[in-house]
Amino acid sequence: MSECDDSRLRLRDFRVSRGLTQEEVAEELIRLSSKAGGTEIKVNAAMISNWECGRKRPRKHYRRLFCLLYAATEEDLGFRPSAAKLIDASVGELFSPGQLSLLTGLLDGFDALGVRAHPRSGVADFMDPVAVEDLELLASAYRRSYRQMSAHYLLPQSVKHLQAAVQFLKQGAPPQRLVERLVAIIAQMSMLIGTLLFHDRGDAVGGNEYYRLAQDAAKQLEDQELAVYLLGGLSFVSCYRGNRREAVGLIEHSREFAAKHASPWTQAWLAAVAGEMYATSGLEQQSLRALDAAEAILLKETCPPDWIGIGSFDLAKLRGYRGTCNLRLRRPQDAYPVLSVALRDLDPGCLKHRCTAQADLAAVMIAMDEIEEGARLAIDVLDTAAQIEHFMSVRRIGAIAKVLIRQKNPPRIVGELQGRLRNLAPLALDDW
Repeated sequence: MSECDDSRLRLRDFRVSRGLTQEEVAEELIRLSSKAGGTEIKVNAAMISNWECGRKRPRKHYRRLFCLLYAATEEDLGFRPSAAKLIDASVGELFSPGQLSLLTGLLDGFDALGVRAHPRSGVADFMDPVAVEDLELLASAYRRSYRQMSAHYLLPQSVKHLQAAVQFLKQGAPPQRLVERLVAIIAQMSMLIGTLLFHDRGDAVGGNEYYRLAQDAAKQLEDQELAVYLLGGLSFVSCYRGNRREAVGLIEHSREFAAKHASPWTQAWLAAVAGEMYATSGLEQQSLRALDAAEAILLKETCPPDWIGIGSFDLAKLRGYRGTCNLRLRRPQDAYPVLSVALRDLDPGCLKHRCTAQADLAAVMIAMDEIEEGARLAIDVLDTAAQIEHFMSVRRIGAIAKVLIRQKNPPRIVGELQGRLRNLAPLALDDW
């Protein structure tokens, strides 16, 4: 890169206006870092040059030091978009190229749900911090309600909430702190919509797009915990689309990064997801070690009230993961007791978690030659999954049906299960 990026020219201008050389700026940053918190850093003139020319972007600690040195804000120095720029470019400055048009297109694509809103519909003409706080509280409530609320109800509400946050960003001249809070809401709601589309509706493409949109927002916020959580979500997408190697790579990368940048609860959830990814790939020892690591964390930690996850995660849910892994590792005798305990301990309100655990238990029963009992449980699961529109549970029952079809002289209840599945065409079960 031979020329300087215009967005970084202000950083150079601040230095020149104060009569400093790049070497002197490097020395001042080292001094300020030591004075501010005793953190030792290594900075030289070459690094200053790269930052001034936009070849590289300084990390958060260095940006704060620049603000101290020049008595300026990150907006003044060009590290963040200014409020005026946000007005001119809407929310385009907050996402990577192409993501804003994706967001607009995805939002407008929900006409069938009856949630397409007119610009500024129901939005005040000023930026109210209390209103932003209300949006935050609702975003958290929507994420928690995922465990039991049908996509039929939760998906349109989530889309409306995302659109409200976007509309707030478009108006007035919001302070930077409010901008960050609104982008955090956009990230959370994009993550929730991605989960609903993928796990509940079976739309891997749409789910992946929303996960990527949430990733862009997390990157803008430098929210490392949210970023690694999203990698866990993307590993599910890769796994269920048949790319197991990519799924394992994503979850391993997320766990490595989470070890330094995420809460213990997120680390535990990622370890549980890793267990499933390993089991699906036939990697037994890696799967069991990951599950043990998750359990060790949950036994000594308490879930923070503001945990970023979708739905819930606890020891009962982890037992569900362990049962799933044992099933996929062809160890039904180990899966049966674990899934039975998981179903005993799972909150009755966790309908989706209970559905997946029951579907796996039905598969375990059939693997243990308890055909009629397994098929009967599968029908019960199918009825519940259809009511709450949980595609992943229905998908599990579809896999059970495939196994039963191959049996000689299957009991009559197997035909009933097949009939129930054929009536679920609206859930887009084309891959069966």
